[in-house]
Amino acid sequence: MTTLVIGDNALAGDLVLAFDHGGHLYERTGPGDIRRIGADGVTAVVDVTEPVEDWTPAVRRATRAAGVPLLRAIPPSFAELAASTRWTWVESFAAAKEVIAAAPGEVVLSIRPAVLASRLGDSERDTVLPHGSYAAPPGSWDDMRDTTLGPLVDRALSVLRRHSAPTLVATDSGDLGTRACLEAADRTSTPVVIVRRPPMTEPPELTLSPIVGDVIAVARWIHALHQKPSEA
Repeated sequence: MTTLVIGDNALAGDLVLAFDHGGHLYERTGPGDIRRIGADGVTAVVDVTEPVEDWTPAVRRATRAAGVPLLRAIPPSFAELAASTRWTWVESFAAAKEVIAAAPGEVVLSIRPAVLASRLGDSERDTVLPHGSYAAPPGSWDDMRDTTLGPLVDRALSVLRRHSAPTLVATDSGDLGTRACLEAADRTSTPVVIVRRPPMTEPPELTLSPIVGDVIAVARWIHALHQKPSEA
């Protein structure tokens, strides 16, 4: 019994660590690579993709076609944080790009996976990706994150303090690394631009899969899924 984890964020990484520790068989693939959903041995899928990535409908269609159970895992929204009322919330990457164009200093991205940054276009200013194990950033975005060991908040503070009048740009991912960057921005009075999550809408032919927000809930779902009928 193999669980396929789709996503590239802190929650996906935590799931992998939990599976390794518990001896659970799993495969991990990046957003957009849904070919493994119907593969032999894959008995469940956990979709941990960013809410703004738009991959969930495709994942649901593929799991439905393959007859494989699907769980959607999304961390809680950053809107729950007290500082969120001071941020500039925008509805799209296009709107974020307009705000960035008017920002006076450098731009710090806390967007994962890095490919999402391509939706902001290229930048003529110094820019950074401050945390996480990212792939190479697209276009002219430079990877200048702090790679020293230490708490995520301290690393984010180090990045923000090394740059001139930065503006932090993020998505409402719920990702722990981004949460640390938002806390660092609050401590340093750094302006924040954040892209909202799109509304969760479903095509008429699809049924919403269960939605959870943490590793423990995922583990419980998998445990219940793999119980023998006589034990259920």
